[in-house]
Amino acid sequence: MISGKDLIEYIIGHFDQVNAKQLQKLAYLTELDYMKKHGERLSDLEFKRYYFEPYSKGITEINEEDENIVTISNTTSNAKFSRIISKDNQEDRIEQSIKEEIDRILSKYEGMSGAELEKLADETEPFIDTNELEEKIDLDGYADHYKALLSEDKWTKAIKRRDERKKEGAGKRKILKSDSGIDLYFTEF
Repeated sequence: MISGKDLIEYIIGHFDQVNAKQLQKLAYLTELDYMKKHGERLSDLEFKRYYFEPYSKGITEINEEDENIVTISNTTSNAKFSRIISKDNQEDRIEQSIKEEIDRILSKYEGMSGAELEKLADETEPFIDTNELEEKIDLDGYADHYKALLSEDKWTKAIKRRDERKKEGAGKRKILKSDSGIDLYFTEF
């Protein structure tokens, strides 16, 4: 698991600059995509249901307090964009395989506006399952769910057992004699 700070810096650096809404949604969607593929959390960021979207107060704090992030105001649109001052330090804090995975995930969202990302985030199961305003989105629970789906779970083991039993002759009907007067019973083994 990487720190939320490292993830936020990496996302901003990947896009060169992002606005606040994009950053929130990119972090959330990246976390979910990573979780679905690996069955574990990518970062320590927490998200809550906030009006119509997932929101992390931690992202806002990182964006405001991180000395490596600068916020630039666009005077024509009144939008604020975050940029990374230096990528040098962050490159060593994240393993190469994780960087490649984050890049793969983020490439799906390139060119999308904050509103488009918000729509995608709002349609995710963890967000939908969180009903109350300010309620924490249970990403840890979903990580456990995906981990179980990805592991050699009960379904894989059940298929192996079935195949082994077939080799042993199980599943074929056998005729049994009974002392009760009924001559034949059919049963499966």
